[in-house]
Amino acid sequence: MALPWLIGGLIVGGAALAAKAFSNDGDDNDGGDDDDEERRRRRRAEEQRRAQEKEEQLSSIQSSVKSHGEISSLALQAMLIEMFHVTYNSDRKFQAILEDDGNLRINTVAPLKLEGLDSSTLKNLQRFKMYYNVDVAPSSHLTDIQKELADKQQKLQELQEYHSQLMDKVLNV
Repeated sequence: MALPWLIGGLIVGGAALAAKAFSNDGDDNDGGDDDDEERRRRRRAEEQRRAQEKEEQLSSIQSSVKSHGEISSLALQAMLIEMFHVTYNSDRKFQAILEDDGNLRINTVAPLKLEGLDSSTLKNLQRFKMYYNVDVAPSSHLTDIQKELADKQQKLQELQEYHSQLMDKVLNV
């Protein structure tokens, strides 16, 4: 006789536990939704903070590159003044721009046509033109040196020809 009561009690107890568990799950879900929303809000705030930090860092680097370029402009012009005339094509001396992706955007310019200079010097002058948007022309001092060098090379060529003729005469005698 007690067995049916025991079975009935177990069924009622199980139903009560199930109802309580279902009720607690519903409460947890309500709290869970709040927790999820809070996590999403924090994540968005963290992402915004990182993006702003990255933007400020990039802006700082861009400013640093620009100021270093402006300072270098004066030093480069002072070094070149004896051999080259440097004319800036813009009020803003340093023309290269550091883009958001970290690449340096520079001007494209026509190649330099200066004779008598080695390739390394021409390459550096070409870079100077691109970064600073300048026109570079040889000074009269450089032109005089180039003419003097050409004259000396001509005389050397003549001496080598005389030497060759003299050696031919000596060997044929």
